[in-house]
Amino acid sequence: MEKKSFTGEIKKFVSEMEDYFGNHILYDMCNNDYGFDVDKRLPSELWIIGRSYAASPERRSYHPKEANDKLKSFSDGRGRFFDKLAAYMIKNNYEQLLDDATQLKGYKYDGCDEDLKTLQQSINCVGRFNKLIKDGSKFIDFDGIDSNDIDCKNQISFSSKFMHFHNRQVFFILDNYSADGANHLFSQRNRCNTYTINGATIDEETRTLLNEYKLNIIQNAVPENDELSKYSIHCVNSYALCRFLKEQDMPYQKNNEYLPLTRYSDTIFMNFKAEK
Repeated sequence: MEKKSFTGEIKKFVSEMEDYFGNHILYDMCNNDYGFDVDKRLPSELWIIGRSYAASPERRSYHPKEANDKLKSFSDGRGRFFDKLAAYMIKNNYEQLLDDATQLKGYKYDGCDEDLKTLQQSINCVGRFNKLIKDGSKFIDFDGIDSNDIDCKNQISFSSKFMHFHNRQVFFILDNYSADGANHLFSQRNRCNTYTINGATIDEETRTLLNEYKLNIIQNAVPENDELSKYSIHCVNSYALCRFLKEQDMPYQKNNEYLPLTRYSDTIFMNFKAEK
């Protein structure tokens, strides 16, 4: 049987990429206020995005900072949690953060300094949003109690998704499945040849090119922050893949605002997986 071309299968995959109605709803929700003030919009945005992507901030847990034993976990399914969390966030500069995030301009995907700066700023915004979620959750669950020695579970995945739907051209989505696919796509280890997309393994020429794109930005774009390190690496991988898609003139829908390149990279990573 003739070996499938990785680039050919990526091109086919990209050309068949579906435009889902559900994403239209989420993008439109986050980019149109529909006459509602932020204190009415934010609780619903937290609720709907979190539930849609199985990454809801209501599923939260805490650990003592000096120990690994779980201290306490919560899963408040009522709307009051989102109301309280949104109120805390609004009082603590959420609107300034959102303004900073939505003002970022889309990438050129050519490795330019402007792109690197935007990538850094996007990572920073996700970190700030994650801190707001964690601090707000602690305020709700431990109000009146000294909680400085308690650490809340990170919400980086949810934070990246929330930011993405407010600025789809800039923010990359972090998901455990897509992160796994990305790590194997860029890995130089031979065992990664068990990972395929549509039955095609990545060839060394393509992998080398992708890693050249990655090397061009990783030294400058990744902040020295353990909390954000996984997301930062994922953003660098995503940016490098998007640059590859653009420079290889892949048939992505350039004029479809609901299918930005950031979605293509996420979906390709999700579908680059081990053969069963």
